[in-house]
Amino acid sequence: QNYLLGISTNQRNIGNVLEQQGLYDSALSKYNKCIDLSAQTNDNRGTILSHRSVASVYYKLKKYDRAEAHAQVALQAALRGNL
Repeated sequence: QNYLLGISTNQRNIGNVLEQQGLYDSALSKYNKCIDLSAQTNDNRGTILSHRSVASVYYKLKKYDRAEAHAQVALQAALRGNL
């Protein structure tokens, strides 16, 4: 299971680079993989960071409803984990 956490972190880091390069579709793909892996491993921190990253991309794309939805998921996960 630890290797899945590492894969998730690496995918999120790659997504961050892609987002910075303006490759938003590719970044979303990496972030969504992180969301799936975080769910598999019960990684609350990964869930928060991944949904926050997805929200950032949707905000940049001016898809504010989607951005808000992912930001809310991140917030709720943070509140559940007392983060």
